[in-house]
Amino acid sequence: MNPSLLRQSTLRATQASVKRMMRHRTWEGVSAQWLEEIQGICPGECLSWNEFTPRGGFELIGCTMSQDYMAILPVTGPRLPTFLPHHPILQKISWAELGVESMRLSDFQAAGAFRNRNPLFHEVYRHLDAHHQAVVRIGTYSDRDVKLALNRRHSDFTDDELVQLTYLAQALDPHLKTVDRHRSLEKDLRALHQAIGQRMEVPGHYLDQLTNAEIGALHCLVTGDRLALRDSHRRRALSSLREKLQLESNRQVLAAWRAVTDSGTGGSSAST
Repeated sequence: MNPSLLRQSTLRATQASVKRMMRHRTWEGVSAQWLEEIQGICPGECLSWNEFTPRGGFELIGCTMSQDYMAILPVTGPRLPTFLPHHPILQKISWAELGVESMRLSDFQAAGAFRNRNPLFHEVYRHLDAHHQAVVRIGTYSDRDVKLALNRRHSDFTDDELVQLTYLAQALDPHLKTVDRHRSLEKDLRALHQAIGQRMEVPGHYLDQLTNAEIGALHCLVTGDRLALRDSHRRRALSSLREKLQLESNRQVLAAWRAVTDSGTGGSSAST
């Protein structure tokens, strides 16, 4: 699906929505912003940002959905792992093989047949009162798969809307990879700071907030990206990081980092 097929006004509006989503650096922030933006991009009755166990798992570990439907999540959520394999799309394409391309449920099973014969509708989707659906997988990350499901009662999704959703997913995936990497690094950095604080007898001196620049610079340092570290902004970020950690050199930061990650105190390894 080629975004150049979209009208320029539609493409610009979608790009503006993606930029607003990318202002957030947490899963919760991005998904909440997505829910706010998606009604303007591709409106529907039940719009759901779904986070499943990674690499083909059916267990729902996180969900941000239209407010009117949050009340039914305790009913539908536990049933998903059992009945999701009956999804018409998943009966043709395996969960793990879904690409970053929007798909329309009616292209795989007619709405009437889905409503009348499919166990997934009777056990889950009837609670949504949803007859039409578009699905798009954004990507797989360290501890979750992110898939979007948009549901409507009366009108099916158009080809242009599928192109919009595909473009949104492709544009958002690199940012979510950054969010995922930052979260893992942040865990390690907090563990690192705690270990250093204990060793230097500075109780309670922990990081309240890490900047994107500091986390990004730390990632460059621990992965040995010397070219990136030549950038003046990253050098300043490392200087700020050393000050917070009360260390004098990048070599000391690396040594402390390895001591923490090798001992298993942190959330990830230095190779991530």
